[in-house]
Amino acid sequence: MDEAVNIKPDNSQIKQTRQSFAVFFIFLIAALFFVYGTYLRYRFICIDNRPSDPENIIGDAAWYVYEASNMFREDFVPKLYDTLFPPGTALYFHVLMKLDPSLMLLDRVQWILASLVPLLLGAIAWRLYGYLSATATLLLSSLYFPLWEYFGYLISEGPFLFSLLAAFLFLILSLQAKRKRSRVFWGGLMGVFLGMSAICKSCSLFTAIFVFLTLLIFKRRNIASLAPTVFPALVGVILVIAPISVRATRINEGRFLLIANDAPRTFLLGHQGRAGLTWWYDKKRNFQMNFSNPSATQHMYLEEKVYDFGPYDTAENFRAGWDWIRGNWGEAFLLSLEHVFDMFAIVLPWPGYFRSYAPWVKLSHYYFLGLILLPATFHLGRSCSRILRREQRFLGDALLFSSVLSIFVLAFLFLGEGRYRICYDGFLVILASQAYLPLRERRKVREL
Repeated sequence: MDEAVNIKPDNSQIKQTRQSFAVFFIFLIAALFFVYGTYLRYRFICIDNRPSDPENIIGDAAWYVYEASNMFREDFVPKLYDTLFPPGTALYFHVLMKLDPSLMLLDRVQWILASLVPLLLGAIAWRLYGYLSATATLLLSSLYFPLWEYFGYLISEGPFLFSLLAAFLFLILSLQAKRKRSRVFWGGLMGVFLGMSAICKSCSLFTAIFVFLTLLIFKRRNIASLAPTVFPALVGVILVIAPISVRATRINEGRFLLIANDAPRTFLLGHQGRAGLTWWYDKKRNFQMNFSNPSATQHMYLEEKVYDFGPYDTAENFRAGWDWIRGNWGEAFLLSLEHVFDMFAIVLPWPGYFRSYAPWVKLSHYYFLGLILLPATFHLGRSCSRILRREQRFLGDALLFSSVLSIFVLAFLFLGEGRYRICYDGFLVILASQAYLPLRERRKVREL
């Protein structure tokens, strides 16, 4: 009689099978979250809070729609005050309004861009850290309301957020490409999208400087390897910004202007004391304008400031701001710290603080603090020493952190509120995803 054969189960194979099922289950949940998040975006942008609804054409949105509509007029001659906001958003709205005057197409495109944001974040996480990090990023970002709230308005945050994330993804693809031709292609594409983000909100150029300096620090021994990425990117940026700059300089009465006159006005708003409302009266050009920082509104600052020059007068705005700083050094420093603090502390940023969905905005703030900011900070704390030692494996962490850091430095130098930070929350989501992964998965980092 043959002896019975004792077949022992392969524990490693069973363990691997269980892990595969667990990964598939997590991915399935993330996919369901993404589908549900896409549905919520559709409800908010195309049904409940259409960007083109008259009640939504307020504040910045009214300005962009006014500028986009003026472009249809054959007799329209841009004035100096048309340089107050970067023109990219108005151009984007103008094209969609021309294709469909009913604005239904504009609403749908806003929804499509909002739905692509979690996929862009997931793609960045996948290229940097692998598929598990991408899955966690997709899950976290799909139901994070602020990442689609601003697509429900005709303001700059929507197109800026999409183009900024696309530029960052193309940067990673360029750095990871093996062939020089691929690096040049992705680098040029990155430059084009960086330029598109800059003509919507010029702060992306400041972010690009931080990212470039981070690359120089980490690649200091092989700086030449950055050339196929950096030079095509520079060409792409110039191709987008050059015609905008020529137009802006002409409208700015011949004085050179790169994109818009928003920086001097923002600097003065952040360095004039704790004012609730600011007025500019330009008697020479018969123009007046008032502006209020939403953070100041929630701080209940009641003081009004009045100036006898225009918000577009660069020298006068900077001079008034510096005069106040020189006379109030201590308060100016504390106020700058307050701008940075406001990026975290303002629970109800504009325009959500006076909308019917304000409770959801508040809930999203706590979602950000507990599920995004805290884990991201924890992960950065763990990798801080390795970043400082410039270990190549942590270049991805450094690039994400430098992008976020740039907006907080801008807040310190100019002005800060929660709305400015939200466009950069996606980078924190990716960092937070790393904190949720087991140690063996965190080690699976793709070098740049």
